[in-house]
Amino acid sequence: MAKLTGPLHSTEARGRMNGLVYNTWRGTSYVKAACGPCQPRSSRQLAIRALSTRFVRGFQALGQAAIDAWNVYASAHPEIDWTGNSRRITGSNWFTRLNVRLVDMGQAPITDPPAVPAPDPLLGLTVAGITDGITVTWATDGTSDKQVDLWLAGPYTEAVAAKLPGAKHNLYQGIESNLITCDALQKGFYTAFARVIDEATGLDSTWQSGKAEAK
Repeated sequence: MAKLTGPLHSTEARGRMNGLVYNTWRGTSYVKAACGPCQPRSSRQLAIRALSTRFVRGFQALGQAAIDAWNVYASAHPEIDWTGNSRRITGSNWFTRLNVRLVDMGQAPITDPPAVPAPDPLLGLTVAGITDGITVTWATDGTSDKQVDLWLAGPYTEAVAAKLPGAKHNLYQGIESNLITCDALQKGFYTAFARVIDEATGLDSTWQSGKAEAK
């Protein structure tokens, strides 16, 4: 951004011309290159949005009986968000959310609402630092029909308290394999957020987290 004196042979100029934007802020005239709105999207974000669009449209094609069943399910099952607060979502929201999770994990989508409760959270979640990475472990419960959904935030300094909205999806792994190694990480502290997802319904457990230093 450049400051101007007598912009465009005038005392003041505002607006866009020839790829440049002219304006005045606090009595100082300036010019900067014009650019369109920036909304970067990763390949994963694009894939998830495509799945969401697919199932939002698919909900209307279910038929009235199935739509009514999802709406009844939604009324009885408010969502618990990452802060622990409860909020009501629609039957279409539930249908879309569960099916996006299932297909993202490589599982078959569902047409009927779940008839079973959400899975329990991981037992004994432990996050430890290793050279150039971290490990995430938990106690297996003898089941093999669930997956662990792992998200990572970092690197940052030890004093930073990371939150889930700032984390990125890392991988899915079967719950029966109780070790995930995240290697080739930059040095620094990482927070791992993990939940359990049922492979048949897409229902998820509450999130758990742990923090460790990649050395």
